[in-house]
Amino acid sequence: MVTKDIKNKNPKAPAKRVKKELAKADTTSFHHPVLDTGSTTTVKNQSNETFVPTLLGAASIGKKKYIEGIGRRKTSTARVRIYDGTGQWVINGKDASKYFSKQQVQTAVSPLIQIRKANKRDVSVHVSGGGPNGQAVAIRHGLSRALLLEDEAHLPVLKPLGFLTRDPRAKERKKFGLRRARRAPQFSKR
Repeated sequence: MVTKDIKNKNPKAPAKRVKKELAKADTTSFHHPVLDTGSTTTVKNQSNETFVPTLLGAASIGKKKYIEGIGRRKTSTARVRIYDGTGQWVINGKDASKYFSKQQVQTAVSPLIQIRKANKRDVSVHVSGGGPNGQAVAIRHGLSRALLLEDEAHLPVLKPLGFLTRDPRAKERKKFGLRRARRAPQFSKR
């Protein structure tokens, strides 16, 4: 599968891009996008990690184990992987605060904040389709599902907040003979 990089206008294979990002540097500094205290933390990256897709929802990447959840909203789909860690968020290869606005980051992080584990989990997200708000809600949905796979004791906290419910609202298709999904042409009596 070849994807197109829109900014550079050249095709890139996803595996090459992942290897390139892992080979960049051994240390990267980050801050938690929501719970920022002003201090910067340094994390070591494992350059021998490989991403392995799974159907079971839990697998290992090198020595790190992750739990995966899929979330959706409108036309957005998010694949969310959670690891034991220090609160680092990576969305489509970028830091969460660079990818989203502060309000959208808070929407995406809210399940972890509700169960009080925001600084104990690293989150890696691949999200596509839709706009930023739809993507943030899709991430929230996928994160909630992954947390539920991790521990079913989170159900009484996440369910009443609506984080586990797939919002079915989406744009309705246009029908022939109409201008939009339901908007009819203007009626003229004569």
